[in-house]
Formats: sequence, C-alpha cells, structure tokens
Amino acid sequence: MNKTQLKTGVMMALLFIGFASKAQTRMAPQTDAFTVQQAIDYAYGHSASIKNALLEEAITTDKVNEFRGASLPQVKLNGDMKYFMVVPTSVVPNFFNPAGGLMALKFGTTYNTSAGASASWLIADASYLLALQAQKELGSLMQYSTTRSKTDVAEQVSKAYFTVLISEKKMELLNANITRINKILNETRAANQQGLVEKLDVDRIQIAYVNLVTEQTKVVELLELARGALKFQMGYNVLGKITLTDSLSDQQLTSLNLMNESFDPNKRVELKLLDKQIQLTQMQLKARSLAWIPNIAAYSSVSAARPSNDFDAFDRVKYYPTALVGLTINATLFDGMQNHYKMDQIRLQIQQAKNTREQAENGLQLEALNARTTLSNALLSVQSQKSNLVMAEDVARVTKIKYQQGVGSSLEVMNAETSLKEAQTNYLSALYDAYMAGVTYKKAMGSLIP
Repeated sequence: MNKTQLKTGVMMALLFIGFASKAQTRMAPQTDAFTVQQAIDYAYGHSASIKNALLEEAITTDKVNEFRGASLPQVKLNGDMKYFMVVPTSVVPNFFNPAGGLMALKFGTTYNTSAGASASWLIADASYLLALQAQKELGSLMQYSTTRSKTDVAEQVSKAYFTVLISEKKMELLNANITRINKILNETRAANQQGLVEKLDVDRIQIAYVNLVTEQTKVVELLELARGALKFQMGYNVLGKITLTDSLSDQQLTSLNLMNESFDPNKRVELKLLDKQIQLTQMQLKARSLAWIPNIAAYSSVSAARPSNDFDAFDRVKYYPTALVGLTINATLFDGMQNHYKMDQIRLQIQQAKNTREQAENGLQLEALNARTTLSNALLSVQSQKSNLVMAEDVARVTKIKYQQGVGSSLEVMNAETSLKEAQTNYLSALYDAYMAGVTYKKAMGSLIP
C-alpha cells in the first residue's frame, strides 16, 4: 500500500467515525432540564387545555368580527334563466264575447333571463351597537377563562413536580439505608465466621436487607410513574426524558410569609369571570331598554330582464333595466308588554348572578383561610418530623456502634433501623403534605401565577 492509498484510507475512516458519532448523537434521547417554573412555562405552551382555551379566544375574536360585519354594506349578485317548455296559461274574462264567459290566453315568452345586484346597509340600530360592544366584552371573558386554565395547569404541574422530588428524596434515603444495612450485614457475616455472633443475627439482618431491596424496586417504578404524570401534565412526550433541577428545602416552605399576606378577592380569576358575566347581562338589559328606538336601513338594487322566444340571453341590446333605492324604518309601538317582561327576567338574572358572586367570594375567603391553616399545620409537622428523624438517625448510629463493640444485639440494631425508616417515611409524608399545601395556599391567595 502506497502513501496516497494510506492517506485516503485514514481520511475515509475519520469521516466514517465522524458520521457515526453524529448519527449516534441524533439517535441518543434528548434530556431536558426544568425548574418548577420552567415546567409550568413549558406547560403553558404545550398543555392541551391551554391550547384549546387560546383557540377559544381566537374563535371568539372571529365571532366578534363576524357580528361586526352585519353593520357593513351587504352586496349581493343574482342571476336567473328560465326556459318554459310550456308557456303558462292565464284564464281571463272574455271581453270579446257579448255573452261573457272566460277565455284562456298564454302570456309570456319561452325564455326569460334576468341578472342584477342589490345592496343594503344598516344605518342605525341602538340594540345592535350595544350587542356589538357586548361581543367585544365576551373576548375579555374568554381571556379570564384562559387565565383560569393556566392557574389549574400551574397547580397540577407544581404538585406533580414536587411529587417527583419527594419520590427522588425517598429513593435517596432508601439507597442510603440499603448501603448501611449491607455494610452491617457484611460485618455480621464476618463476625459469624469468626464465631462472635450467631447465624440468627445474620439471618435477621439478611431479611431486613432483602425487604429494603424489594422496596427499592417498587420505589423505582413509582418514581417513573410520577415522572410520567409530570410529563403528561406538562404536555411533554411521556416517552421523553426530563431532569428536575429544583431541590427540596425546608427554607422554600418557610419562605411563605403567612402573617403579612392578606387575602385579596380581586386576585381570584373566578370572581373576575363572575363580574364580567354580570356586566354582559347588564348590557343585555340596556339593549332591551332601547328596543323602542327605530332602526334604519338603506337598500338599492339594479337588475335587467330579457324575455324572448329565442335563446339570445347574451344579447345586451335586448335587456330591459330596472333600478331602485329605498329606506326602511322599523319601530315597535306596542308588543303586548313582551319586552317589559323580558327586561324583568334579565333584572332577576342579574340579581341571581350577584348572589352567586357574593357566595363565591365568601367561599373563596373560607378557602384561603383553610389553605392558610393547612399550610401552617403542615409546616409544624415538618419541623416535628424532622426532629424525630434527627433523633432516629442518632439512635441508629449509637446502636450500630454498640453492636460493633459487642455490647448490643442485632435485634436492637434492626429495631433502630425500623424506627429510622419509619421516621424517614413520616418526614417525607410531612414534607409532601407541606409542599402540596403550599401550592394550594398560593392558588387560594391568587398568587400561583403572575
């Protein structure tokens, strides 16, 4: 092999390696990292419920534009061509016969062609103008509906995110427990081989170790389910891979200032929706009150007709034109008190809506109070369970030292490990409750989303 062939072979090999590495990079699954806020922001752009809410806003905008089009000039074209296979017959009095009677005459032509254009324009209609304004306010109503969807999504994503973090923390503690028990198991086996401890001690620790490994398998599966639930809430591909960059911290919970924050009902989008609905109903009442004002519309039309016994529809000279303009005024002088009773119904509906709004505000006040109390209790529980966990860790540490020094038993070690595991479970449970209560509290205070 000469030098040229060698260089060519090396270059081809390098190119092949480069293409292979690029292909491997493309085939490797991409892992995206998210903080809890980034996960919420991602959900805003990918959640089906928010997508549909935004589409509903667009539909409402189109409906407003459609309704606005009724006030613009309406122009229509029309054309008609008739061929009478049998010309219609008319029966008229026989004026030519002194004795009277009837006679049948054929009036008309074999072909009758016409074409024309018409235009109309709504000049004045008070009810229409108010209805148009109400249509615009309906757009604001749909925006509030989108905000409510965003609030729900933020709550669901936040809770799913913290559920994954709690599950990861549980896995972390469980792995530490397995490592610790495995070390004790190996030390006990060695001591048994030297005749320092009984086989019963080895078996007792072996059982505890196997139980922990079995639990580890279950926790791994539950962790994957929690990640899948989070990805689903985010609108992320459930088969994709994500990494959570936030971490659990007691400081994150205690950072919530429960004493200085007061409930402001105007922050709750539910009340904004009810207020907008009341406003729309009031506009409906106002439109009804103006029903007596006449509406005015102008119209015009131009047409031309060509009656003939021959098929000469495209002979422009033989068309007979017609043109007109007009103005219509419609006003209701008396409708049998129908409008009066319709207005009464709307007034009653407005009062119903106000009652609903008052009850809703009272309920939201109660919801905020309950959320505050639940979070406060959850934070106290976290502190208490954390203290228990610290004591359980210390007891397990001291018991292990005593066992290694030969002044303790394996039963005491296992009891201490069981107590430690129970303390860990209680702490994680309290931590989970606190994070969930924190999200619920923020939603109740109207501060979950900006």
